Amino acid sequence: MDRRSRTTDTFQSYNTLTSSSYEPARLGKRKKAPTYEVETIPDTEIVQITLLRSDGDISRWPSDAQTTRKVDDYGHVDYFVKASDKELKLWRKKIGRFLAAYPLRADGLSLDPAQCYLKSFPPGYILMTRLSGDKDVPRRDCYLYGGKRRYESPAEWCLHAKWLVEDCPMKPSGSRRQCECIDCDGTVPQSTLSGKYNLNAVDDTRGGRKQKKGGRKKENVDRPIIAKDYTKMNHPTVQIFPSVSGSSLPGG
Repeated sequence: MDRRSRTTDTFQSYNTLTSSSYEPARLGKRKKAPTYEVETIPDTEIVQITLLRSDGDISRWPSDAQTTRKVDDYGHVDYFVKASDKELKLWRKKIGRFLAAYPLRADGLSLDPAQCYLKSFPPGYILMTRLSGDKDVPRRDCYLYGGKRRYESPAEWCLHAKWLVEDCPMKPSGSRRQCECIDCDGTVPQSTLSGKYNLNAVDDTRGGRKQKKGGRKKENVDRPIIAKDYTKMNHPTVQIFPSVSGSSLPGG
């Protein structure tokens, strides 16, 4: 089986999020729009957001060589695997909260960001985990593949998701995207973008556990990314997908 067939099959199974606890007919649609869908699970406050635009490309996923586990002479590894359910849920939660707080709110929807999840990444995108270091206890780092460069945190992709929700607008010249993310624009550091859109607080929970006495407070802060110039990249084809119905849980 060639790589394109393998990655296509992997993507289809990876982004199909199902649960025996909920039947498709039980999901009620709250609002439908050309570029996204919003669904709520009955008897819960959980809201799922589906993006109906995508510029993802499976040819930009890690290669076969990069996903093959090899142990070197020092007992070290460096390869990619599909992200775990826990890692995937965390990214979907952070992105869902941002979408609810910014582009969907600007579109007239009043949602509780704390209850919102991205249902799944749009076609052509995949979340991968890099395992590196000691073969028995490797370090885990997640990256989102499918764009012209990999995204290293949910905060980096949030603004690109916003661009997809806004129907992929172009700048007046027509040759460049009207997208603020570091992939499409690259002229503004991620730390500045995170401050502008409060992206460091995207994953803050309401209330949360109390800090143990004498313990150090942990902060969820995305690593600053040095700005790079991506303005000369060509605009790829953006795919439009039909309305998607079905059932999934946010933990998928």
